[in-house]
Amino acid sequence: FYAHTISPVCIAFVYTVVMFVFIASIHPLLGVLALFSWAAAGIALPVLTSHFAADTGERVRESSAQLSTAVLDSLCGLSETIRYDDGERRMAYMEEKTDLLLEAQEEEKYIAGRNMATASLLISIFDVMMIICGIALYQRGAVKFDGVLVSSIAMMSSFGPVTALAALGSTLQNTFAAAGRVLDILDEAPVTEDITGKEPAVCGEINAEDVSFSYEEEEILRNLSMRIQEHRITGITGRSGSGKSTFLKLLMRFWQPQKGTIEIAGRNINTINTSELRNMESYLTQDTFLFSDSIRNNLKIAKPDASDEEIETACRKASVHEWIMSLPLGYDTPAGELGDRLSEGEKQRIGLARAFLHDAPVILLDEPASNLDSLNEGIILKSLREEAAGKTVVLISHRPSSIRIADDTFTVENGRLS
Repeated sequence: FYAHTISPVCIAFVYTVVMFVFIASIHPLLGVLALFSWAAAGIALPVLTSHFAADTGERVRESSAQLSTAVLDSLCGLSETIRYDDGERRMAYMEEKTDLLLEAQEEEKYIAGRNMATASLLISIFDVMMIICGIALYQRGAVKFDGVLVSSIAMMSSFGPVTALAALGSTLQNTFAAAGRVLDILDEAPVTEDITGKEPAVCGEINAEDVSFSYEEEEILRNLSMRIQEHRITGITGRSGSGKSTFLKLLMRFWQPQKGTIEIAGRNINTINTSELRNMESYLTQDTFLFSDSIRNNLKIAKPDASDEEIETACRKASVHEWIMSLPLGYDTPAGELGDRLSEGEKQRIGLARAFLHDAPVILLDEPASNLDSLNEGIILKSLREEAAGKTVVLISHRPSSIRIADDTFTVENGRLS
């Protein structure tokens, strides 16, 4: 960016000053004409061309982003494409996005070429004006003939740096469009602000009072009240989309309820330091994300200083240790990009091992056995029952076998307790 913006501007400025002094020394009028010519070609023209090229740069970046998204989606969903013989339609979709990008790029090139042609025409006009002005001054005896010749040649050879500036008006629009997309992300206001500087918190009973929450216009929770007792397993059931997972996200303070309060040990979670709240809660989502790293390092996200013994203990509780040890590299086996080397059940058990390794006093589990067979489910439920001693567990599940271990059970329907 700097090489194509700051450098040309600095070079053009220094070069213009030197050439202005040189031509003005022959005759001030010639210097003024040269300065006006450089200003028109190097300042006025780029400003005008950038105005006409602004939409084109945005179109190029938008089309490029759509094509990249289409390619990434096609690669990630390659198995589905093959399974349903959807290759031709998918290829046609990517060709459509490619054509849109090529169309935008062709328009951008056309505008850039038109701008350069305009700059060349303008420069030629100013060169002719310099010659005419020099001849007029020569006829009046204001300058000698060699002065006319030198000033004209100097003028013709001085537009190189200015021409580079003239091209910026169109070529930089792509850069500005890309920068605008980045700045929009950086300027995006966080949904919840991190809380710091508050008094240390203690864990205890969790109380939700008249909690209401909506995703934009869609109401998910409506006046939900729930009391989750300490050191017990609380089960939450209900239809898909009734707001169960959203409630756990509110407990983690990923979102802010529009109405109502959530308290831990009688203290509003909005007054608890964010780092403390995260350390106080272990949260297992329905989909476990794995980084392109070893299984060991993926587990250590929950506890960076965990010993091998602690990792093994957590994995045994999650019924995944024996499977990991059967791999050629054991815990050092790469999980692959997006965890693509592992099945959904294996990823879910690793996610559960993370929750056990985090060893938080509050454990939030969202469908922890949805991708597991009955044997592994039984082992994990037994571990949960044992882990619940001295901990508060909130368990969301559709499986009666999973909910059976709960001490208390709530049913959520349409965002409210039924």
